[in-house]
Amino acid sequence: MTLNSTYQKSWRMLAVAVFCCLMTEPAVGGEPRSAMDKQAVAKQRSPQRTLALYAKDPLTWKIRPGGAHGTLSYHEKTGQFSFTARKLKPLSAYLLVRNADSPPTGDLLARGMTNKAGELRLSGRWSDWTNKIWLVSGNDLTINGNRVTLRAWNPELYLFEEKVLGVSCGECDE
Repeated sequence: MTLNSTYQKSWRMLAVAVFCCLMTEPAVGGEPRSAMDKQAVAKQRSPQRTLALYAKDPLTWKIRPGGAHGTLSYHEKTGQFSFTARKLKPLSAYLLVRNADSPPTGDLLARGMTNKAGELRLSGRWSDWTNKIWLVSGNDLTINGNRVTLRAWNPELYLFEEKVLGVSCGECDE
């Protein structure tokens, strides 16, 4: 065997190995290539979670179509989160709180002011992603460290969770 034929065989083996690796990578855009791939993709759990918050009718607790709404995106392991909301009362203080079914008290996650358009952006770190997450008017809460106490009840100004965190709802993102 000559040195030249050894190099040719090595290059052929390398080319075959690269080709095999390329064929086993996910398709462009992350789409599965086959039904078997779809099953594997469906079983993966993303570390990033989202929770929708909505303005609700206080008489029926149904979501108000076209009302204020927000999205909480969080990473369970790192605790990092971001929250965005729209159609809130402009130039108003709001607090993102965790209500552990012990009103009138809860935990403060973040606080901020809406802009002139009624939009709000918050971010922070939190570790206990369970129970109820609400966005509450800053005028209705007293803050003591990281604890909040509800002193007025104006639910028409608040955003409530789509569902309670940690409880499966079938088609929700969690």
